[in-house]
Amino acid sequence: MLVRMVMSVMLATLVKTEPPDACETMEPSHGGSPQEGPPPFTFYLHKDTIVSRLSAHFAILGSETQHFTGFMVQARDDASGLPVGQFDTGCLDINTMNCFGGFAVRNTAVHLSSEPKSDAHMRWLPDLDFVGNVTFFATVAQSRKVFWVRHPARKLQVILDVA
Repeated sequence: MLVRMVMSVMLATLVKTEPPDACETMEPSHGGSPQEGPPPFTFYLHKDTIVSRLSAHFAILGSETQHFTGFMVQARDDASGLPVGQFDTGCLDINTMNCFGGFAVRNTAVHLSSEPKSDAHMRWLPDLDFVGNVTFFATVAQSRKVFWVRHPARKLQVILDVA
């Protein structure tokens, strides 16, 4: 019991928490206006369907000439519109944050640094009891003033694990 409490306190200090506005709109707070049209980046999801105990690999891919400096990614339940699941913090180039408080831990992936990058890879795990469809949404910043907000990336179906 004591170990569990200590782990909860450690986790709370490692994970960034954002105000509800930024979590809902996914809009950067560093000025500029969102760009119109699709971003010049590719959103990759390795599968269209996973079972509830497995993870999904999501990536933002640039190119040799198209780099980005920041991102925010959420997997939102198609039924409720809220972020579900959690992103794995084992990826060295991402950070996570808690959006919407409560037990929603690590439900949003964000960039760790604003250094130019040509790709960002992350692993997402559904909540243990989640079954349904999610859409990955991404905000990608090419610079502090040039960014695309809450772009729907890909859909993923999470089915019940019967094993």
